[in-house]
Amino acid sequence: MHLVTGSSGYVGSVIVNKLLESNKEVVALDSSPSKVNSKYINKNINLDITNYKRLEEIFISNKIESIYHCAAQLIYNKKNSEYFRKVNIEATDILSNLAIKYNVKNFIYISSNCVYGKLNSLDIPENFPLNPFEEYGDSKLQSEKILLSKKENLNVIIFRPPTIIGEGRLGILSVVFDFIKDNKKLFLVGNGRNKYQFVYGDDLASACILASQYNKTNIFNIGSPNPCTLYETFDFLIKKASSKSKIYSLPASIILPLMRFFFKIGLSPLGPYQYNMITNSFSGNIDNISKELGWKPTKNNNEMLLSAYDYYAENYKEIHLNSKKGKGNSNIGREGIIKILKWLS
Repeated sequence: MHLVTGSSGYVGSVIVNKLLESNKEVVALDSSPSKVNSKYINKNINLDITNYKRLEEIFISNKIESIYHCAAQLIYNKKNSEYFRKVNIEATDILSNLAIKYNVKNFIYISSNCVYGKLNSLDIPENFPLNPFEEYGDSKLQSEKILLSKKENLNVIIFRPPTIIGEGRLGILSVVFDFIKDNKKLFLVGNGRNKYQFVYGDDLASACILASQYNKTNIFNIGSPNPCTLYETFDFLIKKASSKSKIYSLPASIILPLMRFFFKIGLSPLGPYQYNMITNSFSGNIDNISKELGWKPTKNNNEMLLSAYDYYAENYKEIHLNSKKGKGNSNIGREGIIKILKWLS
């Protein structure tokens, strides 16, 4: 039996589907209903992941072979700080203790490249110094430390993905895609010459399935190979979409302070991590995961963005209907400065 936390989120749901495709038995765990058709899941459980007693009941009634820990709070603020810590850090401690108590073989943890901090570097290895600069990245690092402290009693496999791209995971990309579909001007902050690595959601899920057979402790960067510049990637997408959009550069020295201001007053969906990504280059070296797991990405940055755009175009009406209702990953919520850019277009 395989336990997936955060099963109603994008990454968790893709992992659940991968496991089901491999004829694995799955316990899907989330505080919200799973997106995967429940009739194919052995057990679909809705509960607070910080509830030790209820969690232990799952381990008592099921022989759990591997845990895929995807559950996390993405947004931190003073109002949710206590719950943020419980979900992102304390739940990892609880789950790993139960994993040891009930002889789980592998604990697979979805961390983040946020643990590396504010960088402007390419091809960085897993042993690069860690220095997260915001709460989400720090919570991921704290969870990594908790898990690695138990490696004598538990096989721990940690993935540090960059931005995850996939069909159905659009987020702020839906705004970019709106610009392209409507033939509007597409604005990049800075000159767009920076390179940023993405990872295809399906490729991340495949790596997790491979990790369930690994039976060792290790940390892996994961992502697309040899990323193009952001300008090249969006230029490729515009051409493939047969759009008349043109790319324009906005001065980072003006726009980044504006974005930070809009974020502080609650009018921007972008946070500190995105500010760093927008203007800096960043990629992780993927030699380790290729060697140890035999993993290979199936899509590069251009291909996964095109796949996401095709999904967006095919489901345009539903995406915007859900956005207005405030549902799903397509909800862009606090647009603030984004609406200003739309107006400028």
